[in-house]
Amino acid sequence: MTSAQQHKLVAALSVLTMAIYFPAASYLQSVYVPEMAPPPPGAVRLLFNLQKYSPNGIGFIENIPGYRTQPDLMIYEDDRRLTAATGLGEVDSVPGRFAEEPGVGIALSATDGSDIFKNKHRYWIVKPDAPR
Repeated sequence: MTSAQQHKLVAALSVLTMAIYFPAASYLQSVYVPEMAPPPPGAVRLLFNLQKYSPNGIGFIENIPGYRTQPDLMIYEDDRRLTAATGLGEVDSVPGRFAEEPGVGIALSATDGSDIFKNKHRYWIVKPDAPR
């Protein structure tokens, strides 16, 4: 292959690459959704050591030995606040709830009732007056 033919081949491949790349990049930029949402304001800790509360329920619990309840504590699923529940039974049966159990830890359920290990949401402990 001569030098002129190589230049023509490189130029043709460059044009082809740009013809594919720029429309694809434009499309992907318009539909891109970040994988993880930023933490909500006042987030102090990510809940990540959660375990299924009961085999047939939708609740999950993070065991924290000697846990003491916090009166102003809130739990968020990404940027959505979960509703405080009256007890672990409500968390295990109603989506979007959380409860604090003294001496045990924090229980929660996803807002859509899904398995938190599969739904790609993150769960945050939030205290409004906490420094960031």
